[in-house]
Amino acid sequence: MAKEAKEVDDELATKRVNPIVDHGLGTVIIILIVRFFWFLYDVRAEQPELAMWFAGALVATVVAITVVTRASLVFGIFVSRLRSGDWVPEECKNPLASKVAQHKFKDQAWQLAVHATMSAWELRLLLQHRQWWDDPASCFAFYPKGEKPAILADELRMFYIVQLVIWMWTGVSCKWLEERRKDYLEMMTHHVLTVGLLLTSLESNELPIGLVVLAIHDSSDVVLDLMKMANYLKLEGLKSLFFVEILFVLNYITFGFSRLYIFPVKVISAVLFGYNRRCKQEHHSNCYPHYVPIFFASMLSGLLVLHVFWMYLLSRIFYKIIIGKPPNEAGDEEYEITMGDSEEAITTTGGPDINRPLLLGQANNNDTDADA
Repeated sequence: MAKEAKEVDDELATKRVNPIVDHGLGTVIIILIVRFFWFLYDVRAEQPELAMWFAGALVATVVAITVVTRASLVFGIFVSRLRSGDWVPEECKNPLASKVAQHKFKDQAWQLAVHATMSAWELRLLLQHRQWWDDPASCFAFYPKGEKPAILADELRMFYIVQLVIWMWTGVSCKWLEERRKDYLEMMTHHVLTVGLLLTSLESNELPIGLVVLAIHDSSDVVLDLMKMANYLKLEGLKSLFFVEILFVLNYITFGFSRLYIFPVKVISAVLFGYNRRCKQEHHSNCYPHYVPIFFASMLSGLLVLHVFWMYLLSRIFYKIIIGKPPNEAGDEEYEITMGDSEEAITTTGGPDINRPLLLGQANNNDTDADA
């Protein structure tokens, strides 16, 4: 019988997620979205601009996804075809020849666009208020519930609405639109925690501390995105000036420093201890009960646990690169070992993979023969 090549995406899940956990995550993301719409309705009289910003951000997100993914695909295919000469190692020639590789590349380009744009916006806001970054405990201004902060109120709230749109879109896409990936459980948990933190801080007017948290995460993801895109183009080894390897080391340093040092030492400690300390020192009457900072710190600690897991995975890949394995091979091996028993392959409608911080590997254009 005739046979035809069928592309296989190595990132697809291999085992089913516990259905209770899966449905629970889906239920929580729906509840958070409904809660967000109720918040918009509840403040419609005092802050009607929020609903308009939401509508504008939603349209802008859909348009941006289309423009960025299409433009990046054209660029990626152009670069890929340039890598077809005799000077390119055989295994690195035309790396985006397959549809699977093209899909991954354009999805990562969208992720890079999000993180770079948001990082620039966050930098603009933080440069005007350096004290928020230097001392995150200064982020707490103790505004009475429902009162609109005067400093950067409109821009900060617009920024929050845009972030919420992106993250709610990501959560819905991860749960119902995309092909299920091996890291589905970890990433869906990440999306739920992020949307919950964003929405709760928006409702309680704790926008500055949320800005610091987002700046830490978005800025460190820029290097990660560049590394993955370079990896999909297989810019590795001596003949590519070790471009992937250099980006991997930079990512290892920035990821570890920002997420395993700055995040817990400066931010989580500021939420857990700095808030109550400022309340006592300044004798504010509008402080939250003591359990509220503990609740927020617990949610942030949930993100920290995910960061520790991803740093562990990065460290194992780093070790394999040091002992001489190519980045793609090291990433593929480690990813299979660490993540391979997470979920079952479930193919749905596909969609833009906005915020999945997978590491190296998964760029192989594996083909298998199947009966026609």
